Amino acid sequence: MLPVRPGLALLVALSAPAFAQSPSSPPSAPGPQASGEGPERPELPTTESFDAKLAAQLGQPGGLTAEETARRATSTSVEVRGREAELEAAEAGVSQALASFVPRLSVTAGYSRQSYIAPQAFGTLVTSPGNPAGPLPPGAPLENVPLAIPSLQNQTTVRAALTVPVSDYLLRLSRNYASASASETAARYTTQATQLKVAADARVLYYSWIRAALQSTVAEASLAQAKDHLTDASRAFAVGGASRADVLRVEAQVASAELLVARTANLRNLQAERLHTALHEPGTQELTIGEDVRETLPPLPGLGSPEGLVEEARGHRLEIQAVQEAASAARSQAKGTRAGYLPRLDAVGDVTYANPNPRYFPPEPEFKTTWSAGVQLSWTPTEALTTRGAARAADARVAQWEAQRAVLEDGLRVEVIQALNDLREAELASQTTQRGLSSSEEAYRVRRLLFQNGRATSTELTDAEADLTRARFDAVNARIDLRLARVKLLHALGRDVPHS
Repeated sequence: MLPVRPGLALLVALSAPAFAQSPSSPPSAPGPQASGEGPERPELPTTESFDAKLAAQLGQPGGLTAEETARRATSTSVEVRGREAELEAAEAGVSQALASFVPRLSVTAGYSRQSYIAPQAFGTLVTSPGNPAGPLPPGAPLENVPLAIPSLQNQTTVRAALTVPVSDYLLRLSRNYASASASETAARYTTQATQLKVAADARVLYYSWIRAALQSTVAEASLAQAKDHLTDASRAFAVGGASRADVLRVEAQVASAELLVARTANLRNLQAERLHTALHEPGTQELTIGEDVRETLPPLPGLGSPEGLVEEARGHRLEIQAVQEAASAARSQAKGTRAGYLPRLDAVGDVTYANPNPRYFPPEPEFKTTWSAGVQLSWTPTEALTTRGAARAADARVAQWEAQRAVLEDGLRVEVIQALNDLREAELASQTTQRGLSSSEEAYRVRRLLFQNGRATSTELTDAEADLTRARFDAVNARIDLRLARVKLLHALGRDVPHS
């Protein structure tokens, strides 16, 4: 058997975790005492000590769970707050579009002082005071009355105008309202999708933190094994059962294990800091693990064919629905833009209360009321030029949303298939790694017994230690990878969408 560098083997095991799950292993039998000369050997460490360390970390009362992490991360997410602001703006757009259906009412009031001009004289008129209109009787008195229009310097006007955009009701406003409503629905779906993504990412971060914490525990157990090996090697060297080279090699193994402990501790601290950042709380607050990742998870129902799962995801994922609503909003906006090619038809009404009222002649210095009502047809031929460009831009936005939907559906298909494969691989690995861990624990127990009795070399014991450490890393990673695969698959299928 070729010797394996223990430090390299452990680092490879740490950087390339396997997908497996293993239960607690039975305790190893204590080692016998050495016969003959030499100090008394201690009993072999059992797997119960390692499992006890895991149990002390997991399932703490009041500890942090994946669901609690998702809830707190979502409630404090800056990205979610940004989406909520976009949703508020979209809701305001719907209110604005709805308000555009109200006829336009404008009221103006004004006062002006005009310069003095002399009254305009138009000659004289002959009148017969006291006689009715018509032919005058013989002998009726006649008077010569001058005809002049006075100049009024004060002008006070109050005017109310009402415009009803008849053609816009049919061609513009209804489509603009449909576009705003679809945009608001798209913003709502996007906000909810962002909340679900933040929650899923928080769960992934939570389990990654647990992985780092448990890997640190495995590294500490590996260091304890190396120190026990060094003790055994030193005793064997003292009685001539091992060489100085064996002792030096084990000392190098201890140094490598110490480095592994430092690296896993740094990774554990980094993951804890990332978790604090996602929760937006001080990093000084100590986090404890509230879940016991050793517990068996129930199987996920409804995992049929990949094609059926892809169709399920297309119907449930809010990102797809948001893009569909955005495309619908763009289509409605494009239809409303093309109304610029057609003339406008407006119903108008006007009420004027003025002193003097310009409709009265000659003007009199008193307030009088007049009104008018009618229809107005207007058309601006040059507006067709700008309408054409706006319509092309609107059509391009529709095509853009349709293309984005196709990209999302392609990516969703890959996401679902990959998540499904990861789950199946994790479930299969959980079965095979269980046997591997049990075998590694038994192999290490036997190798150490043989080494203590002079029937195995230090290199063989080193290999057994490396295999056991690697198996423990695999066991930790298997428990975490299985939960990560479930989180990712549930999110990919849209099964995390709350149902009202």
